Amino acid sequence: MVSEIVIGSAPTGAGFTLGGIARSDAQVALTSGWTAEVLAGTQTIVARGPQASGYEAARDASLDAAQEALDVFCIRGTLSLTIVRVEATNFAWWTDSAETIMRIVGVADHNVSLTATLSVVDAHGNPNPVPPLPVVWHPSFRYFRVSQTSTDLFDAYRNLYLALESILTTIVPVGRVNGRPEPERQWLERALRQIDTILPLAHYAPPGSIDPPAAIYQDVYAQTRTAIFHAKQGRTVFLPQHLGTTRAGVVDTLERLSRLYLDLVDKALGVRRTGGGMTLGGFNLAMQPLINTTSEVAISDDDSPLDPDDTAVNPGGGSVAQFAAAYDPNLDRPGCKYWLGELHSAQFGPVQRVSRLGLLHHSTLTQVERLDDPVSLLGVDVLQVQLGHRLVNTNHPRATFAT
Repeated sequence: MVSEIVIGSAPTGAGFTLGGIARSDAQVALTSGWTAEVLAGTQTIVARGPQASGYEAARDASLDAAQEALDVFCIRGTLSLTIVRVEATNFAWWTDSAETIMRIVGVADHNVSLTATLSVVDAHGNPNPVPPLPVVWHPSFRYFRVSQTSTDLFDAYRNLYLALESILTTIVPVGRVNGRPEPERQWLERALRQIDTILPLAHYAPPGSIDPPAAIYQDVYAQTRTAIFHAKQGRTVFLPQHLGTTRAGVVDTLERLSRLYLDLVDKALGVRRTGGGMTLGGFNLAMQPLINTTSEVAISDDDSPLDPDDTAVNPGGGSVAQFAAAYDPNLDRPGCKYWLGELHSAQFGPVQRVSRLGLLHHSTLTQVERLDDPVSLLGVDVLQVQLGHRLVNTNHPRATFAT
């Protein structure tokens, strides 16, 4: 028998995917009035609490409680797990006009990569292979690789900053002041000013910056690096794995920092990263035919494993409920488009728990999601399903993280 997640009687709550399967039950009541639990054999943590209004409020409050609960479980030695893919997979519920509304969210990544091959021929059109250049290695490459292979946003930022620091000290060595190494702040500000003379920094500064070197110093170091590297009480700190404007801001800064580092490596060492990808404008254009067509979402209690060749949401023959969906521009994020459908309990039919979800465009299945643990619809008055397509340029520096 597959374990089901039941929402219970709490007016608000949410469930999030864990990076592993729990080996034992774990429950905690937090002083904030929230509770959280993980059942043995499942891969979902569920937080329950007081009233919140709307999906985002319910999700964010529940996530904070779930993260605090996992901290407590780890300190106690009960279990050590982390929430993964929170922006791509979750479900939340809240109460509105005496009705319990649940929304299940899933995102399908569209991986795009472009490659180019250079061929050289002689005057007669015969191939003339170019001898390979000697390999150039720099210590900053190690930090960059660790950043790109990290599954955590803040860890990625730490190592990318160290990559920048490493290549910068090659170009602008740390000086000495009164016989001691130059203070870090003083060196970084000086280094950015000097770099601006050989690589104009306006392209890497936050939009609208009047003084690019100063703006990059504030963006990369004073505001982001300092808040991630330090945890002193009373100072501005960024708590890991928090969802919200803080995380979005770090992602934006990480993107600018990635471009700056790679262009410095190209400028200083002549090592260039393979580029290419789809622009946001190109992605929006590619999504337009789907936006303009008839769309539906489907739910099923089918527990079949995911298969890239699935043509039905219920390949194992489970029960299905299918209903209209529409593209919702209010849910847009850069590089991500969402469709939203809604179903009332009287229309659930034989589907009393959700294991699989599907998005159909013009009756063709374009996306299938499978929940790690089925969610019971017991106590749910209105079910919303939000499924989306997300652009991932695989040749670009990493911008999506599991935690």
